[in-house]
Amino acid sequence: MIVDTIKRQTTDALKAGSMERTNTLRMLSSLLYNAKIEKRRELSDEEAVVVLQKEAKRRRDAIEIYKKARAMERVKSEEAELEVISEFLPKELTDEELAAIVGLSIKEAGAGSTSDFGRVMGSVVRKVGGGARGEQIARFVREALGD
Repeated sequence: MIVDTIKRQTTDALKAGSMERTNTLRMLSSLLYNAKIEKRRELSDEEAVVVLQKEAKRRRDAIEIYKKARAMERVKSEEAELEVISEFLPKELTDEELAAIVGLSIKEAGAGSTSDFGRVMGSVVRKVGGGARGEQIARFVREALGD
């Protein structure tokens, strides 16, 4: 389980004296614990991945903002956190793999126009799980549907 792995790695990072990594892992552990309380049950790995994906997206957005503001110290900090978060996320699909899944989903849904966007998106998201970001999936679906 992802939650257990994060707890174990937090202890290892603390023993190794890596405070930046320890702090990031503690933050992740706290977020996952809060999600557990909210759901009133243990999180599945899929639910934990959703929490981690939201945090990764926040880091990517923050990196862009800090780059525009030329706050390079904050960029480095956010990139370091993103690197730790990414360790627990599934491997991202290649463009070719994602295009193949989109094509299959369009064929299965019998989609032919942009009005079928929602159905195709839902199907692709279920198939890829955490293997692609939402905006990336949406771009591929729009292109495939001819938008």
